[in-house]
Amino acid sequence: TLTYQSSTTQIYRHGKDGGIKVMVSPGADGHSHSPHIIGGIKVAFSPDSADGHNSPHIIPSALVPFISRLEHEQRISNHLPKSCHQRKITKVETFRGNPAFYFEWVDGITLKQWLEEEEDMGVFFDLNHRLRTAVAIAKTLGEYHDYGVAHNRLSTSNIILDISDEHCVATLIDLSKAVICSKEVQQKEKREDLNDLGRVFCELFRENGGERYEDMKEKVFRLANDNEDEIGQPSRSKRGKQKDAVDGLPLYLSSLISALMNACSDDCEVPGERYEDMRNVSRDLNAAARKNGIYFRPYDEATSQNRLYVQRDAFYGRQSELSVLMHSFNSVMTLGQPVMTAVSGHGGMGKTTLVNQITKPLKERNGYLISGKFDLDGRSPDSVIFSAIDSFFGSLMEGGDDDVKSRLKQRITDVVGGFGADVLIKSIPNLGKLVENAYTHTCNDQVSRQVLLCKLISAIADRENPIVIVIDDIQWADETSLDVLQMIATDPDITYCLCVGCYRDDDKLLTQKVTRMLSRIKSHVTVMSINLVPLEKESVNTMISEIFCLPPSLSQQLSSIVFNKTAGAPIYVIGFLQSLCEEGLIRFNLTARRWEYEIVGIRLKEIPAGVVQYMTLQMEKLPQNYRLVLKVAACLGHSFDYHTFKKAKVNTNLKLEDLLPEVVSFGFIQELAPNQFAWAHDQIQQAGYALIPLDRREAFHLLIGTKLLMNTPRSDLEKSIFNIVGQISIGKRLLQSVDQKYEVAELMLLAGEQALGTSSFHSAAKYFMSGIEDLLQDDCWETQYKLSLKLHDAALEALFATGDFTTLSMLTSKVLAHARNFDDKLNCYHNLVRYLASSRQSEKGISTCISVLEQLGETEGVPMGLGISMGLNLCNFLGGTLPTQILDVIVYADYKNLKRLLSKYSEDDILRLPQMVVERKLVAMEFLNHMISSANGTRPHLNAVIICRMVRMTLECGLCDVSACAFSGFGNMNALDQDFERGYRFGYVALKIMERFGKGNRFQARVYTNVYGFINVWKDPLQASLPKLLEGYNAGCLSGDMEYSYWQLQIYCGLSLISGQDLAKLQQSATKYAQRAMQHKQLTVANGLVTILSAVLELTGDARSRDGAFESMFNCTEDALYQQLVSSNEERAATLICNKGKMVSILKGDIDGAVRYYYMGLKHPFGSRMTSINIIMGTFADGLIAFICAQKPGHDQKHWISIGLAAVKQMKKWQLSSPWNFANKVYLLEAEAMFLKGDYEFVREKYDASIKAAHSHKLIHEEGLANALAASFHLHHKREKEALKHFTQAKECYERWGALALVIGMDGEIGRLKYTQQFF
Repeated sequence: TLTYQSSTTQIYRHGKDGGIKVMVSPGADGHSHSPHIIGGIKVAFSPDSADGHNSPHIIPSALVPFISRLEHEQRISNHLPKSCHQRKITKVETFRGNPAFYFEWVDGITLKQWLEEEEDMGVFFDLNHRLRTAVAIAKTLGEYHDYGVAHNRLSTSNIILDISDEHCVATLIDLSKAVICSKEVQQKEKREDLNDLGRVFCELFRENGGERYEDMKEKVFRLANDNEDEIGQPSRSKRGKQKDAVDGLPLYLSSLISALMNACSDDCEVPGERYEDMRNVSRDLNAAARKNGIYFRPYDEATSQNRLYVQRDAFYGRQSELSVLMHSFNSVMTLGQPVMTAVSGHGGMGKTTLVNQITKPLKERNGYLISGKFDLDGRSPDSVIFSAIDSFFGSLMEGGDDDVKSRLKQRITDVVGGFGADVLIKSIPNLGKLVENAYTHTCNDQVSRQVLLCKLISAIADRENPIVIVIDDIQWADETSLDVLQMIATDPDITYCLCVGCYRDDDKLLTQKVTRMLSRIKSHVTVMSINLVPLEKESVNTMISEIFCLPPSLSQQLSSIVFNKTAGAPIYVIGFLQSLCEEGLIRFNLTARRWEYEIVGIRLKEIPAGVVQYMTLQMEKLPQNYRLVLKVAACLGHSFDYHTFKKAKVNTNLKLEDLLPEVVSFGFIQELAPNQFAWAHDQIQQAGYALIPLDRREAFHLLIGTKLLMNTPRSDLEKSIFNIVGQISIGKRLLQSVDQKYEVAELMLLAGEQALGTSSFHSAAKYFMSGIEDLLQDDCWETQYKLSLKLHDAALEALFATGDFTTLSMLTSKVLAHARNFDDKLNCYHNLVRYLASSRQSEKGISTCISVLEQLGETEGVPMGLGISMGLNLCNFLGGTLPTQILDVIVYADYKNLKRLLSKYSEDDILRLPQMVVERKLVAMEFLNHMISSANGTRPHLNAVIICRMVRMTLECGLCDVSACAFSGFGNMNALDQDFERGYRFGYVALKIMERFGKGNRFQARVYTNVYGFINVWKDPLQASLPKLLEGYNAGCLSGDMEYSYWQLQIYCGLSLISGQDLAKLQQSATKYAQRAMQHKQLTVANGLVTILSAVLELTGDARSRDGAFESMFNCTEDALYQQLVSSNEERAATLICNKGKMVSILKGDIDGAVRYYYMGLKHPFGSRMTSINIIMGTFADGLIAFICAQKPGHDQKHWISIGLAAVKQMKKWQLSSPWNFANKVYLLEAEAMFLKGDYEFVREKYDASIKAAHSHKLIHEEGLANALAASFHLHHKREKEALKHFTQAKECYERWGALALVIGMDGEIGRLKYTQQFF
C-alpha cells in the first residue's frame, strides 16, 4: 500500500510490520515508471513492449547514485543498536525495478504533520505537551550521539512521533546524511545536529499561527528542499537574527534554543551561550518538564528592572537531611509515637526552609502547622509558644471548616475543660473565639499554665488531625520556654505531634542550654538531630538556574563563581546575586529576553566574609531615606505592623510609611499579609540594625519609644504598651529627669500587669524589675510610695510564679522594711510563705505564718487555752522535744473537744452558716492554710492543731472557700481515729462547701485528696475513688495547686494497684505520671509513683530486678533511694517501699523477702503521716507474713501469731465500715490463722469465702492470691486434685490481672503437681 509519494521517493506499507522506501526518477511524461522486480538491481521492465509484455531495461542513470545512498543508510542502521529509536533497515533491493530498502515499520506521524494538524484544528497551545515531545526528540538524538552517530539531516519532516496519553516516542528517519563520527570530527558533526535541533525546537515551541523556521529564508535559514542532498544550515553570521527567531518564547526556552543555535558559532566566548553535548540538552529539558511552574513563570516587571525572583521557601539540595526529617514526620503521623527533631546550623543555612517542606505532606494528612520564632532582642520570650498557638487558632477561626471547628471545640472541652480553657484564653485569646469564655478563673502558677498547654495540644492533635510544632531560633529562648518545649515533646498524653526545634550552633554559649534541653528530652523520647552545612555546588547551580530561568547546564560557570565566593550559604548566595544585579554585572536583556552576565567582572568582585557585614554593605548603598526605613524596622523586631511603623515617626518631615512598599520590593522585608511585615531573615534584620552606629542605638530606641507613646491615644495604650516599653527600656539609661524615670516606671508597671494578665510571668517579672532596679530612686518609698509598693507587690507575684526565689527573698526584705503598715505587708507575707513552703523551708514558713496570725489578732482557740501565737509556737517547739505519746495527748484533747462541739451541728447547720466577710478572718484562714503546706509531712501534730483552728474559725465567723480544706482535713483526722462515719460525714460537708463557692474552686485538689484519697476508701469501694482522683488532678492543674494535684496521681496509682486494676494500663499510667512529676519537680510524688511502677514491673515480669524502675527513672537502686528517704525524714515514701516489697514478695511466694521488708517497715510506725493506702497495704501484708511465718519451723510461732491476730482484729473493724474492701481480706487472714490448728473444713470454707468475696468485689489480684494460698493448704493436706484446681484458678486470675511473673510461677506449680500425679 502506497502511503507517501514525492518526486523521488515512494513509501509503501509492506505486510503488518514492514515498509519499503523506493527511489524513483520521473518518466518522460512526467510520471514515474511502474517498475517490477525481476532480480537484478539494474534491471527493470517497460510496459511498451511490442508483445504487450514488460521487457527488461537498464535503470535510468539518475537513480544509480541512490544505490550507494541506500546502502549507506543500511550501514548506519546496522551500527545503531535496536534499542535506539530508528526505522531499522533490514535489506536493500529493487522494488519494481527501482532501488529500495526494506525497513521495520514505525507507527506515528512526522513532527511536521503533527504541528500542521494542531494548527489546522485550532488546538490550544499546550506547553507541557510540547515539552514532553521535545524531551522525547532530545532523548533519541542523544542515543544516536552516544553511539557515535550524527544525523545531519534533522528537521520536522524527519522525526516521527508516536504520542499517547501514556508515552511519547520520537523516531529519527532519513539517515542518508548520517555519519559514524571519528573522535577527531565527532564534536563538529554533533554540533551540526544541535544547531538543527534548535531549529526544530523553534518550530515546535512557536505558538499556532507563528512563522515557521522553514519559511524564514530572509532571517536565519535556507529552505530545505526534498530534491537537495543537504539540509539548510543556519546563517552563522547573523546572531542578531537568531534573537529574532526566539522572540516571544519563555525565558528558559529562549536561552536553551539560542544556545542550541549557537552550537556551531565560533564567536561564543562564554560557555553558557552554547551547548556542546546532547546529554546537557536532555538534562535541561527534563528539568524544564519537572519544574515547568518555576522555569516558565510569567514574565514580570521586576525582572525587566533587574530584580531577582526568589521563590519563597524554595528548597535546594538537602536530600539526606530531608529524609531524616520525613522519617520523623512519618513515624509520628503513622504510629503516633513522640519524636523531637532538632535542626541546627549556622545562620542563613536554610533551617526554616528545610522544615517548611513538611507543609505539603502535613496538609495532605489534614494536619495543622503551629510555628513560632524567638527574636534576637529577647522581648516576651515566655509568650512565643503561646503566641504561636494563638496564631493557629486565629487562622483556624478565619478560614477553618465548621465541622472541623466543632469537633475540635468538643475535644478541647472534654480534655481541657471549661476552667482550663478559661485560664488558657488569657494567654491564647483566639481560643476564646472557639471555646466560649463562660468562667472567670485566674491562675498565677506557671507550671499550671504549662500543664494546661500540654492538655490543649493533646486535644488538638489526633490521628485524623496530626500537628507539627515548629519553634525557630530556640537558642534565644529563655529557660522556661525551653522547659515548656521539653514538656510538650515528652508529655505522654500528646500523640500525633511532631516537635521541631531550630537553632543556630555558631554561638557555643547560646547552644549549651539547647543541648542540655535535648539531653533531657532524650531520656524520654527519640531525638532526631539534623545539622545543616553549606549547600553543595550542584545545589547552588540549581538555585541560580531557577532564579534566572536558565537551563542548569548553561548556568554552571556563573554558579561555580558564586559558590566559591559565598561557600554555599543560601542567604549569602541570594544577597550576592542581588548585589550583582544592582551593579549591572547581571542584567536582563530586554531585546534578547534573557539574563546576561559579565563573568570577568563577577570573578573579580570582592565581598566581605560575614553575611551580616555583607548585607549591611549593600544597605549602605541605598538612599538615606530608605536606610532610615530599615533602621526603624530593625528596631521594631523581626515582625511588625504598618500602624506601629507609622507611629514611630522618627523624622517629622518624612512619611517613612510611604517608602515601606519600595523597601519591601528590595527583598529585605516581606509583606506577610495586609499591613503585616517581617524581615526576610533574622540576619538581614541584624544587618539593618548594624546601620545604626553602636553609640547611637540607645538614643534611637528611646526616640522610637517616645514617638510611639506620643502618637498612641490613651485609650489604645494597653494595646501598644509592649512596643512602647520595649523601645524605651533599651534607652532608659539616657533619661535625664526624675519625673521622666517615674513616668517610665508607671509604663513598666502597666506592661508588667498586662503580661501578668496573660500569664507571661517571665516577661512580667522583667518589666517590674526594670522599673524597680533602673527607674525607682533611692527615696522612692518617701516620694513615690504607692508606685513603689505596687511595683514590688506585683514583682513578688511574678517572681514566685517563675521560681526566682533569690530575687523574691531580696524584694521581700525591702517591702517589709519600708511598708508603712501591716496591711501593706500582707501581699508580701503571702508570697513569702508560699516561697518558703515551695523551697522546703518549712520551719521559716511556719514561724512567718504564726507571726502574721499574731499581728492579725488571732489569740484564741488552741490547746491549753493559750493564744494562737503562743499555742502554735509551743506545739511547733514541742514537736521536736516531747515524746510523741505526750504530744499525741495534747493534740488529741483539742481534736476531741472540737469533735464534741461539732456533734451539736448537723450537715445542714454547717452548710447554712453565713459567708465569712471579716477581711482579717479571711486573711487568717489563708495563712492557716499556708501553714498546712509547710507542716504537712514534717509537723503532723501542728497540722492537726491548724485544722482544728480553721474549723473553729469557720463555726465562729462563717464559711469561706478555705473552709472546705478545713473540714476535709478534719474528716481525715476522724478516719485516722477509726471514726469512719464521722470522717465520711465531714468529707461530704467539705464537698458541699466547695460547691457553694462554685466549680473550679482553687482548693478542689486538696479537698479531693482528703475525701477520695484518705476518707472514702474506708467506706466506699476502692474503685469508686479512681475517676474522682483524676478529676482532682485536673482541677489542681487549673488552680496551680501542683503539690496536691500530683498527690492525687500517686494515690490513683496506689489505689489502682491494691484494687486489682489491669497492670498493663497501670504500667502506662504510672510511667507517664512519674515522668510528669519529675518534669514539674514534684520529687516526693515521683518517689511514690516509681515505687508503685517498680511493683508493677516486678509483677508483669518486665523488670529484670526490683531495681528496674528506680534505675530507669532515678539512676539508683531501691536500697539507695530508701536510705535517701529515711535520711530526709520522708516517712510516707519510705513506708511505701516497705509495703510494696512485702506485698510483691508475698504474691511471688518469697516469704524471706517479705520478712526483710517487714523489719524495715517497723522503723516507720503508722501515724498521722501515713496515707490510707500505706495503712491498708501494710496491715494486710503484716497479717499474711505473720501467719505464713508461724507455719514454718524455726520461727517464733507465738510472736508471729500475735502479730497476725492483731492484723485480723484491725481488719474486722474496717470490714464493718466497708465489707466490699475488707471482707475477702478478713476471710483470708482467718483461713491462714486456722491453718495452724488443722481445722480443715473451717479453713477451706474461709478460703472459699475469700475467693468468692474477692471475685464479687472485682479484686482479681486478691482472688488469685486466695486461690494460690488455698492450693498450698490443700497440697499440705495431700489433696492434689483440689490444689491443682486452685493453682489453675490462681493462674487465670493473674493472667487477667496481667501479672505474667505470677503466671509463670503458677505454671511451675501446676507442672510439678501434674508430674507428681503422673509418676507417683
